[in-house]
Amino acid sequence: MGAVSGTPLTLLQEKLLSSKRASKAAGVAHGLPDLTVTIDGKQYRMACDEGQEEHLIDLASRFDRYVMHLKDSFGKIGDQRLTVMAGIMVMDELNELQKRVKGMETEVQTLRKTRGDALTKADKNDAALIGALGGLAQRMEDLAGKLVRKG
Repeated sequence: MGAVSGTPLTLLQEKLLSSKRASKAAGVAHGLPDLTVTIDGKQYRMACDEGQEEHLIDLASRFDRYVMHLKDSFGKIGDQRLTVMAGIMVMDELNELQKRVKGMETEVQTLRKTRGDALTKADKNDAALIGALGGLAQRMEDLAGKLVRKG
């Protein structure tokens, strides 16, 4: 899997990059579906793997919402700056989500360990209870035997 500054690329990112490289190297059409997405009122022609069209359109639409939010907040600040700011916002959101996932993974590990400890303790308690009940049953049988002999 490729990486940018140590961050793993998603499967879609890798496919987009590899299809772009393949198209450049071959200098011919790549046979992948072409589609047009609109971001900030501008149309961009993209290629993606078969079946990924809706996903790519959704991603572009979501990115467009970031750009529009910034445009509404800051006005005309230049397309390049607007795109960079939107990209940084997306990366910030991704970073926060990654932190949450890491926290949840840590919590799951803690819960698994706690569960394992509880199961081990329950097994020990079960063994102790079985032993105690076995001893009690034996004492009851001994008492019953004595009563039968006396009676």
